[in-house]
Amino acid sequence: MATITKLSEARNLKNIQNQTITINADIDLGTETITLGSGCRLEFSENGRFRNGTLIGTVTNEYLDITDFGASTTSNSGNNAALTNAMNLCDNVFIPEGTFQVTGSVNITRSGIRLFGNGYHLSVIQSIYYNTSDTKTVDRERDKRLFNLVTVNSGIENISIENLALQSKGSKKKANYLIKVHEGTKNVHVKGCLLDNATGGVIVYLECEWINIIGCRFRNMVFLPGGSGGEQNEDKTRTLEGGAGGYGVVFQQNKEKPGIKHGVISSCVFESTVIRHAVYIQKSSDVLISDNVIYGTTAMNDNVGGENLVNILNTKGLTNDQLGNMEVNKHMTHFDYAFEYKGSHNVRITNNYLKGGIGFLNGMADANNIGGTMFLIKDNTAVEFDNNLGKADCPNGVKGDRNWICDIAIEGGAIIINSDNLSDQQ
Repeated sequence: MATITKLSEARNLKNIQNQTITINADIDLGTETITLGSGCRLEFSENGRFRNGTLIGTVTNEYLDITDFGASTTSNSGNNAALTNAMNLCDNVFIPEGTFQVTGSVNITRSGIRLFGNGYHLSVIQSIYYNTSDTKTVDRERDKRLFNLVTVNSGIENISIENLALQSKGSKKKANYLIKVHEGTKNVHVKGCLLDNATGGVIVYLECEWINIIGCRFRNMVFLPGGSGGEQNEDKTRTLEGGAGGYGVVFQQNKEKPGIKHGVISSCVFESTVIRHAVYIQKSSDVLISDNVIYGTTAMNDNVGGENLVNILNTKGLTNDQLGNMEVNKHMTHFDYAFEYKGSHNVRITNNYLKGGIGFLNGMADANNIGGTMFLIKDNTAVEFDNNLGKADCPNGVKGDRNWICDIAIEGGAIIINSDNLSDQQ
C-alpha cells in the first residue's frame, strides 16, 4: 500500500500499479497534470484529498466522492475541477448532500459516466452566472457567459444522471439548458432529478438514440429575450425582439438530419413555471410520452403577465419583484409537438394529466390561431394519442381565442392514430 502525503509523491503515482493508494493529506495539485498507474484503488483519509490540477487514469474504485477531489459547499473555486477529475478516473461519481456551485459547464467527455446523488432534495449542482454589467436586462443571446450546466459530448454512450438537483442560482443568474446532449449520443438516462431555474431543462440534439427522462421534476423554465426566437438585423445579429427558452424537454433537429430515435419521457412533473412548452419534439421516431403531470395557469398579474410579458422582458428589463413573480404559479404549460419539417413517427402520448389554463399569450404567438390548445400535433405526424386527461381551470384574464380547452390542434396534415381520451373540462 502506498501513502501519499505531498505533491512530490503524487508526481510518482504513474509508477505505482495494482495497489491501494491512500491520500493522507490535503494536496493541492495547482496546475499540474498527474497520471495514475493502472489497476490502482484510491482511498482518502479523513483529511485526505486532491485539489485542482488534472488527474488522468483509471482506478478500480466502485465510485468516487467529489469532496475527495476538493469539492466544497462553501466555495465554488474548485468544484468544476473536482467533478472533472472524478469523472476522469472513475465511471461512477457521487455528489453527496449539499449545494456545490460551479462557474462553468460540467462536461461529460467519455462513455460510461454515471453522476448520482442522494436525491434531488439533498444533492445539488448549482450554476453561477455573474452579470458584471449589473443591468436589469436578462439577455441570453448577448451575454455569452450563460452556459449549459451539464453537457454530454457528441458520440459517447451510456450516460446516467440520477437523483440530483441541477439548478441556477438566483433570478438573474440563469443557466441556458441544465442538460445539453450533443449529436450522435446513445443511451442517456436522466432519472429522479430536479431541473430548476434555467431557460430550459433538457435539450437533445440530432441523431441521438435511446434517450430516457424518467421521474424528473421541471420548474422555473423561463422565457428570455434574444436567442433563436429573435428577429435578425441586416448584419445577422440578433435583436432583443423575440426570444427563446422556457422549455422542459426538447428533442431537436434540422432540415438535413433527423432528431432522435427511441425516446421516453415518463412519470415527470412539469410545474406551472415551465413557461412555454413542457415537451417540444421535432422530427423524431419511436417516442413514448406517458404518465406525466403538467399543470399551470395563465393568470398572471398586470406587471409580468399576459400580453405585457414579452414587452417587459425585451425593452424594460426586469425588477427583482417581477423576476420573483415569474417563479410562482403564474405561467402557461403547453405540450407542443411542432414537427417543423417532416414530422415524427411512431409517437405514443398516453396517460398524461394536464391541468390549468393553457394557451399562448399575445406577443408570444398568434393568440387567435392556437391559443388555448393543450396539444399541438403538426406536419405529417403519426401519433397514437390515448387516455390523456385534460382539466381546464382558467380564471379571468386568459388571453387567446379560448378560455378553456382540452383539445388537440392538428395542423399540416398530421395523422392521429387513436384519440380515445378522457376530458374533464370546466
